[in-house]
Amino acid sequence: MMSNPVMHLPSAYSLEDGTFSSMSQTATLSITSPRLALLKGTDKVHLFTCKYEFGHGEHMHSVTAVQSITLFSPTASITPDISNVYTFDDHAISCVLSDIPSLVAGVTWNPAVSTTDMYTLRDGYFSGVTLSQTSSLEITSAQLTKLGAAGRQHTFTCLIRVGKRNTPVTATQMITVYTPKAAITPDRMNIWSHGPGMHISPNGEDHTISCLLTDLPHEIMEVSWDPAVPEEGRYTLEAGFYNARTQSQESTLTIANTEIADLLGEVEDGKVTFTCEIVVGKKGTSVKATQSLIIHEESDAVFLAMIAILVILVLLAILVVVLVVLRRRRNKNKNRIMS
Repeated sequence: MMSNPVMHLPSAYSLEDGTFSSMSQTATLSITSPRLALLKGTDKVHLFTCKYEFGHGEHMHSVTAVQSITLFSPTASITPDISNVYTFDDHAISCVLSDIPSLVAGVTWNPAVSTTDMYTLRDGYFSGVTLSQTSSLEITSAQLTKLGAAGRQHTFTCLIRVGKRNTPVTATQMITVYTPKAAITPDRMNIWSHGPGMHISPNGEDHTISCLLTDLPHEIMEVSWDPAVPEEGRYTLEAGFYNARTQSQESTLTIANTEIADLLGEVEDGKVTFTCEIVVGKKGTSVKATQSLIIHEESDAVFLAMIAILVILVLLAILVVVLVVLRRRRNKNKNRIMS
């Protein structure tokens, strides 16, 4: 604590003796805001003493009155001030109000107002130990989805007003809203194999599936491909590289031709489905896409080709018969006319 000697300094203090009335007089001391800021830099609590002296010589007396002032410079802070959020999650923002003398009621969060299934605002509790209070704003997943449809980025401002001048004290957080998606094109495909147990050329055709991951805030390090697992000679999995410009990433699964042959003998009806999946957000939301493979034996291809040729030959034979019949009818009609 400090006892402050006060002088007539227009930029710091203003002293007025006041006027005498009804056996009393009120003196005033005014302290400027800049001076208060300087005082706070030296100590939080300061003593100011009003002193009146009367009498003469040995009979000089004085009377005093003291006021202790505690100085506060409220601040607001939000950490982090920039945040990436997923529409799959709810999002909470905390605003720490520091160096305040008591509970601040009615903290505002522009542009949010308390609305069911949209925004929840809380003033928080005051701590007399830390002289602080933490207000919070909670945004529902449904509201984040609406915000994302309206625009990519949104800013929320925590605001309190303090002092006689209602000075605003603020902090902000800008959120960027993401809704990750996964896509495989086409989602269904026919492929061919010699079949299990047959000689497979090492130069045979493998099959590669590409999974396009979009609306991502950063690179996804783990992309799973169920039921495939990385194994030499069977499956090759690549997470892919993140493109910051398009905010996308393309993961790939390559199935070796030998594995395709084995799958033909293992799966029912030659059908197998591969699922590309990532897990995002606080809730661990799954984002996935699939491709169903219909595996055919190469002998099926020959058989189908033979059927196609046979159909063509039958159609040609029918065409020939029709042409012969039409020609005979034409000749008969011609002979009738001549006779």
